[in-house]
Amino acid sequence: MDRKHAAAPAPREASAVDISVVIPVFNEEENLPLLHSRLRDTMERLGRSYEIVFVDDGSADRSVQLVQGFIEENPGVRLVEFNRNYGQHAAVFAGFEQSRGDIVVTLDADLQNPPEEIPKLIAVIDQGYDIVGGLRQDRRDSVFRKIPSWLVNRFIARSTGVYLKDYGCPIQIISGLGILIALLGMAFGAFLFLRRILHGPEVEGVFTLFAILFVFMGIQLLAMGLIGEYIGRIYTEVRNRPRYVIKKISS
Repeated sequence: MDRKHAAAPAPREASAVDISVVIPVFNEEENLPLLHSRLRDTMERLGRSYEIVFVDDGSADRSVQLVQGFIEENPGVRLVEFNRNYGQHAAVFAGFEQSRGDIVVTLDADLQNPPEEIPKLIAVIDQGYDIVGGLRQDRRDSVFRKIPSWLVNRFIARSTGVYLKDYGCPIQIISGLGILIALLGMAFGAFLFLRRILHGPEVEGVFTLFAILFVFMGIQLLAMGLIGEYIGRIYTEVRNRPRYVIKKISS
């Protein structure tokens, strides 16, 4: 079945399945064969009806051709092709809209999320939970991604009460950095205050000024992050464009 779409929304098909696995794909030809093999074995052992929805985010390698080959050998595979690259989040949204399963599982194509863990997630869902999340124990990312991600995750968890991992945004990183700098400034100020009590007055006006500057710099960064969030949302609403354009759906 091949269909062309000019916009993001698409109706669900009538024939539903128990589980949909949504996988955004961008230049993953090296990982796809092993991923599909392990995922197919895992899903068949579950003994439930399933579909695997690959969403190609404008790959320039052989990813599309490989998934088309999976379709020929596995009737549970579907392929959603974007007309260009829109980003991982857009690919996940497209997979959600095209999925037909009662349960939807998202999975990265780089094999950092083992397909063999899916039955554990399904078992918890069967207990009555609405949302279940996993945590990568061996995250293969650079330290420049791990540290900001950790800061943002902690900030969002504390502010929202939702303790999930492995999510974030560049604008939220700025807000998290602002909070961190402000906290460091306050901690530095508290240290100077205690030192003054214990050791008496000293000529430390410069260090006190640094503490105050840290607090104000942190507040400014936090404000910039919040303003950036609002501007981004306003820009998205004003454009009134779809998040992505689907070129073709194959199954």
